[in-house]
This record gives sequence, structure tokens and C-alpha cells, in this order.
Amino acid sequence: MFRILHLSDLHARETSAWSTTPILSQAKKTILEQANAVNVDLVVFTGDIAFSGKKEEYAIAQAWLDDLCLGTSGLNLQKGQILLVPGNHDVDRKLIGPTAGAIEEVLKKATTEAAVANFYDDGDSKKALLKRHAAYFDFCATFLGDAAPPGHCWSQTFKAKTGGRIRVDGLNTSWLCRGDDDHRRLLVGQSQLTELIKVHAQAVKTHGEPNVRITLMHHPLADLMEFDESNTADYLKQNTDVVLRGHLHKAEATERMTNTGGFLELAAGALHDTHEAPNRFSILDVSDDLSELRVSTFLWQSGRWILDRNLYDTADGVGTFRLKKN
Repeated sequence: MFRILHLSDLHARETSAWSTTPILSQAKKTILEQANAVNVDLVVFTGDIAFSGKKEEYAIAQAWLDDLCLGTSGLNLQKGQILLVPGNHDVDRKLIGPTAGAIEEVLKKATTEAAVANFYDDGDSKKALLKRHAAYFDFCATFLGDAAPPGHCWSQTFKAKTGGRIRVDGLNTSWLCRGDDDHRRLLVGQSQLTELIKVHAQAVKTHGEPNVRITLMHHPLADLMEFDESNTADYLKQNTDVVLRGHLHKAEATERMTNTGGFLELAAGALHDTHEAPNRFSILDVSDDLSELRVSTFLWQSGRWILDRNLYDTADGVGTFRLKKN
């Protein structure tokens, strides 16, 4: 099988080290115990790695991820097996300058994808908007080196042990995040989706058509502006099988199926919200024939990580989902 460790919403910061240190230490122990049976092929982190997008917060996160993922004392992965997308807490609000602020005021009134493209496709405007992610991008470069994503959205194809292909896309849903009132004010933008479509075309020439398609994003679709939610949902129905996300600090699975297509949406929950919160992470297993996905979600409870048997109505506490054949 092909195994994916899904992490989200760490919110790393020095002032919460008293809480995160024991939780993350035990998380590593539990993850390695699971990896004794089946190796982890990918680690995906769907945003909010830091708490306020600061360099020192990423240093804390990197120390744990280095220890967990790299080297023989951890999962012994290559850096290219670690995939990241940013969340709203990966934004440094102090870096949102006057130009970005002025663009945001215009985009608040946008009702079409063409209006979004006017700014997204303009190099200077896009640079000003993405400045809020400066420390996140520096972290990606420092932590992953040559394996760091080439842009704020990206696509990579992996080969399963049985020869099938698994494509993983990363979307940035936080390029307009600015404060605590972001709900229904965010955008993915057709221009960002078009970037992925172009990369997909080249990947098919190199690797062939993918058998399983996975998209990483931080926010739920309902946080997007309504016209962009509709457009992004239409894209996902046709271009992905599974969406992995974070943000709401709640683990859940939703099958979004319509007569025009559909996808499975899985939220991992928060790796660390507070010491008392129902902190969670998930392990996803894609079957050898790439037809089935099994999801095991782990819960921090009474000072230990346990399988959350209440999340899925199954005898073994593991969620099982069919993957459509591509």
C-alpha cells in the first residue's frame, strides 16, 4: 500500500512549548510504531505550521519535522517526500503593506474570476500579495532545500509500489488571509488553478495519467468568496479524487458527489490547538490496486495518542472509502 501521514495546524510558537513538547514527542512515538508495520511514503502538512508566520516559529516546527521525518531515528524519508501548503497562521500580518492592502480592498468587491486575474496575473501585484508568506517560503527553502516547491502552488507525481501513479497538488488558499474576519473573503482564483492545469499537462507527458489525484489545501471551500467557491469546487470535481485540508481543527470526512463529478474531503484536525483540545493527526493508506483508501485518525487523550474509534462508524475505527478509477 501507499501510506500518507496527514498533519495540520501545529501553530508552533515558543510560548506553547510547555504543551507542544510532550504532545509532539508522543506523536513521533506513535507514528513510528505505525511505521513499523507499513512505511510512510509521504508526509503532507496542510497549513498553520507556525502561529503568526514568524521565522522563530518555523525554527521550532523544523526541529520537530527534522526529527520525525529525516534520518534513521525517524521515518528516514527524503526531503522530496515532505509536502507543504500554507495556512492563515503562516501569514505575517505585519508584512501586508499598503500596495497589498489596496489590492485587497478592490478584490473584496470582486464578482468574477477575470477581476481576480487582473491582479493575480500581474507580477508586481502578486509579489506584493505573497510577501505575507515570506517566512513560510524561507522555511520551505531552508527545510526542504532543492525539494522545496517551485511556487506557492505546485504539483508532484509519485509512483506507487505496484506501479500506479499518485499525483499530489498543493493549493494556496491563504494568499489573501489578513485577519480574523477572513471567512467568505478568501480566493483561490482560476489563475492559480490554470497554473496547475499547465503543470498537469507536462506531468502527463513525463509520467502518464495519474491513477489517484490528491489536492492539499488549508481552508474549506466555504471560506472562499461565493463565486470562487463555485469555480474551485467545479475544478476539484474534475481534477481530484481526495482533498486533504485543515483549518477548522476538527477531523471529518465528507464525500462531495454530484452528477458532474465529486471528491472525498478529509480534514485531519489540529496537531496542536491547546493542551486540552482534541488534537489529532491521520494516516491514510491507499490500497495496492489504488481502489480503496483507509483512514486512521489518532486522538490526544489522557496524555497519550490513541486511535479515534468514534470518528468512523466501523468495527475497527478505520474509515474506508472507494477511489474512482482514473
